[in-house]
Amino acid sequence: FTLSVNDAAGCTSSDNMTIFITGSALSALPTATPSDICLGQNSVLNANATGGSGTYTYSWTSVPAGFTSSSSTATVSPVVNTVYTVTVDDGYNMVTSSVAVTVNPLPVQYGLTGGGSYCIGGPGVSVGIAGSQAGVSYQLYNNSNPVGSPILGNGGSLSFGNQTLAGTYTVIGTRIITGCAIDMGSSVLVAINPLPIVNAGVDQIIPYGTSTTLNGSVSGGFGMMNYSWTPIAFIGVGPNTPSPLTTNIYSNTTFTLD
Repeated sequence: FTLSVNDAAGCTSSDNMTIFITGSALSALPTATPSDICLGQNSVLNANATGGSGTYTYSWTSVPAGFTSSSSTATVSPVVNTVYTVTVDDGYNMVTSSVAVTVNPLPVQYGLTGGGSYCIGGPGVSVGIAGSQAGVSYQLYNNSNPVGSPILGNGGSLSFGNQTLAGTYTVIGTRIITGCAIDMGSSVLVAINPLPIVNAGVDQIIPYGTSTTLNGSVSGGFGMMNYSWTPIAFIGVGPNTPSPLTTNIYSNTTFTLD
C-alpha cells in the first residue's frame, strides 16, 4: 500500500507499507469413516477445516433432511443413502462442502425350521430356514459354534441336513458383496433322548403245556412307554404290557421285550 500526502503549500510526500499473508485460504474437506456402512452401523463425520483464521464454527445439514450439528465431528447412523453438508465459518469467510454415506441393506430374516428330539444312535433331526435370498450365504451355528460350510441362498427354503449334536441352532445370513450380516432372529433346539433300559425278566422254568406271567420292566427313557413282546403268537393276554400272560407253552421259547 502507498500513502501520498499533499500539504497546503503543494508539497507532496509518500510512503509504502506491505501486508504479508501467512497461512492459506479457508477450506473444508469433510470425510465419513467409513463411507459405506451396513444398516444399523455408525459413520463418523469430520469437517477437516483448514486455513483461514484458524477459528471455526460449523453447521451440518443432510439430504434427506433430519440431521444437524454444530460440531467439527459427529457420529451418524443413517437408514438410507445420505449426503452430509458442512458449512465452515472462520469469522471472515465461509466454505461449504459435502460427503456421502452409502447404507447397504441387511439380508431378510427368515424363520428356522426343524429341530426336535431323537433317540441316541438315531439319524438326528433336520434343521433349515424357511426362505433365502440369492447373493446371501447362510451359516448354521450350534451354541454359537459354526456347523459345516455356508450355504448359498437360492430364493427358496434351505436345509442344512440332519443335525446330531444337541444344542440351540441359529443361522446368520451374510450378503456376499457387502459383508452385511444379520442373525435370522429365531432358533431351534435339538435334544437327544436316552434309550430306555429294558429288562425282560429272569428266565423261568414251568411245567410242559402250561402258561406263565412274564415280568418285564423298563427304566430310563422319556415319557410314556409302549411295550411290545415277541413272539406275539405265544402271548395270550396283554401283549402291550410289561407283564403279559403267555399261552400254554410246549417247547423252550425265548421272549423279547421291545
